[in-house]
Amino acid sequence: MTRALWAEALKLHRTWILPLVFLGPFGVVSLNVVRWALHGQTVPWSQLVLGVNSLLVPALILGIAILASLLAGVELPGRMWKQLGALPLRPGTLYVAKFLLLALLLAASGVLCVLGMLAAGWIFAPGQPVPWPALLQEGFGPYLGAYLLMGIQLALSVLLPTQAWAIAAGIVGVIMGLGSGLLPHWLPWSFPELASPGAGQQPQFFILCGVGLGLLLALGGALWFTHQERP
Repeated sequence: MTRALWAEALKLHRTWILPLVFLGPFGVVSLNVVRWALHGQTVPWSQLVLGVNSLLVPALILGIAILASLLAGVELPGRMWKQLGALPLRPGTLYVAKFLLLALLLAASGVLCVLGMLAAGWIFAPGQPVPWPALLQEGFGPYLGAYLLMGIQLALSVLLPTQAWAIAAGIVGVIMGLGSGLLPHWLPWSFPELASPGAGQQPQFFILCGVGLGLLLALGGALWFTHQERP
């Protein structure tokens, strides 16, 4: 598995994946910074964190769709998984490696988002104590709750004939995520928002559901590809 994960990481230099990991949190934090700068006011930490989080969820859903599509299509165009039999690694192992790499990239994006919120807080909330628990929970909760979406988008990116369909599914997910307060809580697109302490009453539950179901879906996909006939 380490070999497969390292091999997947080496392919990143041929894609826009790493710049996107940086641009996502940078854009989310920057939009709020511009808004607060135009008002020229001091912002309480609670307002600052929730303001960033309101943009983070739709950006996260769309970012997962884009990153999953890029990771799935980095080797071969079209139905690449039918052409992986000649490789020394099993397709199931490659599938898990892509899922783990996607999780690591999103974790890095979460770290950058928290750092961005810290920088914004030092500018617009000077002298106020940093609410570390809320900051970390709001920064990483949606990412952990989105594990199930990671599994869904990676599966779609692998199984659908073109990546355009997978990206379209991600855009639909963004639209659904914007109305997550009106959606049934069991829908995966509600998990990132409900995993945020500022929006949900049981964020730990949705974090556990997101991570647990996402890992199960990744394992199921790996087993499915492992048992596929080689070409």
